[in-house]
Amino acid sequence: FNALLKTLEEPPPATTFILSTTEPHKLLPTVRSRCATYEFNDVDVDTLVDHYIQVSENEGLSLSNEVIHDVAIKAEGSVRDGLTILQKYLSGEAVESHASVYFDLVSALYQADVATALALVTDLRAKEDGRVIIQTLEKWFYWCSLENFGMKTPARQHFPGDAPVFDLSHLQGLFNVCLDVERNFSATPNSKSVLEMGIIRLCL
Repeated sequence: FNALLKTLEEPPPATTFILSTTEPHKLLPTVRSRCATYEFNDVDVDTLVDHYIQVSENEGLSLSNEVIHDVAIKAEGSVRDGLTILQKYLSGEAVESHASVYFDLVSALYQADVATALALVTDLRAKEDGRVIIQTLEKWFYWCSLENFGMKTPARQHFPGDAPVFDLSHLQGLFNVCLDVERNFSATPNSKSVLEMGIIRLCL
């Protein structure tokens, strides 16, 4: 370790060390203090979509626009994470786009239709982890909040003209409920009850 610090402080001539990480907070302060930090912005969804279309074509994959867009959204600005999802297609693993189901779920929450919301969540649980479902809803409510200020978000790609329109205070409440539910997942092994009680709260 001391040798690493010494090398960072006094690198060999004409040598540049590049340390790339998505979790800089996990680096020891003694290492971070010896590095010049450059933060990269997230890649926007449209750019990711174009890149993944090119990659899928090069690999001989035939994917729908909805699936490609869904991959770009799940990548959350990371080219690498999106490519990891695409790798599942290359390995023959079945991966679906659930955007339309989430739209129906958000609509059910807007209408306070508990029965429909729970039925949709049951369908999603067969394909995704409960924590992922809550995190995805969290993301959608965040996007809807930005839409209130006229900002373009990935949600616009999936919301038709008759999309539910939440007021900003309602969205803030929904977002906070999602945060609470996400924390509760680690408090009990019964993730099904945590998820379904969270969905009921979102309908209230």
